[in-house]
Amino acid sequence: MEKSFPYILGHIPLILMGLAIILYMFKWTAEALCRYMLLLPIGIGSLWNFAFHTFAPEYAAHFIGWQSSPFQYEVAAANLGLGLAGIVAFRKNWDVALAVTVMAFFFLMGKAYAHLLEMFFAADYTSGNIGAILHAELLIPLLLALSLCLWKRDGHRN
Repeated sequence: MEKSFPYILGHIPLILMGLAIILYMFKWTAEALCRYMLLLPIGIGSLWNFAFHTFAPEYAAHFIGWQSSPFQYEVAAANLGLGLAGIVAFRKNWDVALAVTVMAFFFLMGKAYAHLLEMFFAADYTSGNIGAILHAELLIPLLLALSLCLWKRDGHRN
């Protein structure tokens, strides 16, 4: 159990992305995929990261391979804002989805970039740095942006 807990923690974003894809399959529209991506990996996933960095900062830092730092509370606050925005965007129109997607895209890609820098320049090969977290930080914003563009192409703006 002790070894499975970090494994599950590290895979929460990918699990939520998988759940969004499963729910999308009931509707088969780009709008549905975009909305579920905003709700689950962006909304719930970001709230999960907020809680992780706020209430277990030492564990979160160790899991990523970093030293604990007050900066984690800034990351937590950014995740709180993004998570709430994702949940709100789930029921709003395309324009709100666009705004949250832009925010999520650059935040997650920026985090992925930081993890890659740590891998290349600090030799941080911990699973919390380059494992499922890195994959999620690359795949989630790309799938979200793609679904948003396809939603726009389909002409649905409500």
